[in-house]
Amino acid sequence: MQLLLPPSPPGARLLLVDGTVGGGGHSRALLDAASTDTRLIGLDWDDRALSVARRNLEAYGDRVRLVRENFADLPAVLRHLDEPEASAAVIFLDLGLSALHVEDAERGFSFAREGPLDMRMDTRQTTTAADLVARLDEKALAEVFYRYGGERKSRAIAAGICRARKQAPILSTTQLAAIVTRAARVKARQRIHPATRTFQALRMAVNQEQENIEQGIPAVASCLAPEGRLGVVSFHSGEDRIIKVNFKRLAATGQFEIVTKKPIVPSVAERKRNRRARSSKFRVLKRVQ
Repeated sequence: MQLLLPPSPPGARLLLVDGTVGGGGHSRALLDAASTDTRLIGLDWDDRALSVARRNLEAYGDRVRLVRENFADLPAVLRHLDEPEASAAVIFLDLGLSALHVEDAERGFSFAREGPLDMRMDTRQTTTAADLVARLDEKALAEVFYRYGGERKSRAIAAGICRARKQAPILSTTQLAAIVTRAARVKARQRIHPATRTFQALRMAVNQEQENIEQGIPAVASCLAPEGRLGVVSFHSGEDRIIKVNFKRLAATGQFEIVTKKPIVPSVAERKRNRRARSSKFRVLKRVQ
């Protein structure tokens, strides 16, 4: 977190933004690393995550304000809270899937647990993973699986899903996982489950994750104060590519500077300690004027 926190004069009251607050772990780290009068605005579009964050950050009192919104809407959030738009000293985004989602079977993110095929991070959305599986034609399904999941057997899996849904609606996580496994025709034991990339692709499509990043990076960068920093952690090569391209575009304006010429990746020890971090990449952008 020290890489993110800019030097500040004594008595300065910094504004921090955690754009993907989740359970509040990163927010707590930011607040603990900053001065005691630093304020934080935490955003998340998942109301259940905000409930957890509210409990976990209760000790910080009125230094913390939590808002149910997507990080791409940060400029509007600051206006609503009567904060200057270019006022954030730090903005942090963790684009990984929260453990709160994986461990809650009712959210439908994991094929390891029986649950409805939902996958919505924001339950105010109307389209679920079950809707996409039911409505998209074979070609469109294959495109989703390949584009968002890098699934090499995307066509076979899409064809298997279309055959199966003619017999009965596909409504549960384990039902879909079984269909994908059969369609993929895996002959040997794999390092990852055959349905992993399909579930990832559906989740990203349901929540329009890459589209949110494309729109969100310029939006949140516009909210940085001079010398303010934007840090983004991603876990997917497509996401990292979008972040890299947007950072370069912003730096080309002369208003921003890329702090991390190459992304920071976890050490071997960290990957052993935390398997979820093994594919993470961390990039930092600074506003210079």
